Amino acid sequence: MGSGKISIGDILDDFIHQKFGTDSYARIDVEISRSKKRAAFNMFNNKDNGNFLCLIEARACLPSTKLSSVDTIIIFNSDWDPVNDLKALQKITLDSQFEQLKIFRLYS
Repeated sequence: MGSGKISIGDILDDFIHQKFGTDSYARIDVEISRSKKRAAFNMFNNKDNGNFLCLIEARACLPSTKLSSVDTIIIFNSDWDPVNDLKALQKITLDSQFEQLKIFRLYS
């Protein structure tokens, strides 16, 4: 990040990278362009990649985005009002093939 600040997304990214490896997750931030967000979602949905976790900033949810191979979602930089996070999640299509989808909201 250019500002020199370490965000909660950076901390989560580092932890998951060290614990599970680079190919286990995708991170979607609000700062990246729409095309890069779509590319990250498409890469995540590719079942051959082995991704099982999606780190997504609450404000980075795009309409018409589909997550099909998701097992766990961690929403970071979440809003204090849970209704706003629900609205953000409603923008994307969660078509999980798993019996149970885990969604975690982290506050910082």
